[in-house]
Amino acid sequence: VQSNRHAVANLAEEWDKPDFTMEQKQAAIAESLTAIIIMPAGTGGRFHPDQIVPVFRDENGNAV
Repeated sequence: VQSNRHAVANLAEEWDKPDFTMEQKQAAIAESLTAIIIMPAGTGGRFHPDQIVPVFRDENGNAV
């Protein structure tokens, strides 16, 4: 499916638009990230969004 191969130029700008479908979001994530690292919770054991570390791809598909 061609829409799965479409890279989104400005993902932050497009993400919350009503016509930006879940399929497009999944495709954008797949093309933008090589990994997502979830850091340990530490003391207290509560999750915090700062524990998420995205590993982005460059234009050649390499992790940056």
